[in-house]
Formats: sequence, structure tokens, C-alpha cells
Amino acid sequence: MSKFEELCQLYATARQQSRDYRHSCQDFADFLVHRMNLYFQCPIETGEMHLDEDANLHLETALTLYENPGAPSNADCQRISFPLTIRKKADTFIVSVFPYGNEFSVPKDDLNQLDAVYEYITDRIQQTYEDEIQLFTGEIDYLNSFNPF
Repeated sequence: MSKFEELCQLYATARQQSRDYRHSCQDFADFLVHRMNLYFQCPIETGEMHLDEDANLHLETALTLYENPGAPSNADCQRISFPLTIRKKADTFIVSVFPYGNEFSVPKDDLNQLDAVYEYITDRIQQTYEDEIQLFTGEIDYLNSFNPF
């Protein structure tokens, strides 16, 4: 085999591994969103997925909260966005939730660990609204408050 053929074979192997990695992360992202729908018991919006040069899969997710979820068409609402990144290391997926940056390790053989991601998102949303309520009631100082939305 010539040096050229060796390099071509190496290139072909690298391309196949890249495709396998991307598909694995995309499949995991699809599963993550499906489980998120079940966890929150509402639709989760998703944007386009893309893989960056560092092999992080980026996925924009969002849910819409309604003042009256029983009649959403007649209620005020707020869309809450939380971008996610996913990367795979061996048989574990690493999920990062932004803008907070927390990372969660989810073993491929224990996908129930995704609940920790959803609980974290829930806690952050609750904390933001609780801070907002305290701001409006004068219980916290405006300059020290933070709204990640």
C-alpha cells in the first residue's frame, strides 16, 4: 500500500468515526428532548443542532410558560430558552446547561440520570421567578438581582 493510500484509509476511518460520533450525540439529544417532554409534561421546542470544532453538539431548547395553562391561547406567556451542549466520552454523555454552565454526566447504560438535568433546569427557573417576586416586593436589592432569561 502506498503512503497516499495509507493516508486515504486513515482519512476514511476518521470521517466514519466523526459521523458515528455525531449520530450518537444526535440520537442522545433526541432522546433527551423526548424525555424532557415527558418530565415537564409539555412540548419542548428545539432548534437546529450543530457540532462545533471541539466536538460539542449544540442544541437550543425552550419551553413556554403560560399564566393560565388551561387556556394558553388567552393567557400571557413567557418562552424560556436553555441552550444545551452534549459531548460523548467513551460510554458517557456530558450535558451542559447554559447560561449556567453546570455539567451532568449521563452514562449510556443509565439514562435515568437525565432527571438530574431536568431538575436542575426546574430549580433554576423557580429560583429566577422567586428572585423576581422578591424584587417586586422589595425583599431584594435590584442591583444584586440576576435574571438569566
